[in-house]
Amino acid sequence: MRKETRKYLCAELRDYQQSVNELLRLRDRMEMLQYPAYRADCGSKKAAYIETRIAMLQEIVGAIDSLRREISEEDEKLLQLKFWAPRPRMTDNQIAREMGLSRSQFYRRLNCICLELGHKLGTDL
Repeated sequence: MRKETRKYLCAELRDYQQSVNELLRLRDRMEMLQYPAYRADCGSKKAAYIETRIAMLQEIVGAIDSLRREISEEDEKLLQLKFWAPRPRMTDNQIAREMGLSRSQFYRRLNCICLELGHKLGTDL
């Protein structure tokens, strides 16, 4: 897997909750745009942008949700500690130690998770 691709996938995992929140917010906005008065204020270009953004976010959130259903509990714990734990987050070495993994095992598992997410998103690996 290319380094840039791994960085992108890790960023999507890190920003997962923000993506979920943005998706909900944009869906609410699209519901409001069903009313002619709101649509006139927004404009068709803005509405088209919102629809495109919703589609992109649905793809990302759906892929991560699917991934989370398919991975083991230990891999889910790795994701929780690496990307979704409250700040300050543990270092990679601390996460590996807590999970009883060597550093290389930790990175292999993380790469496998990223690879699976990449397949679900159809990225060029």
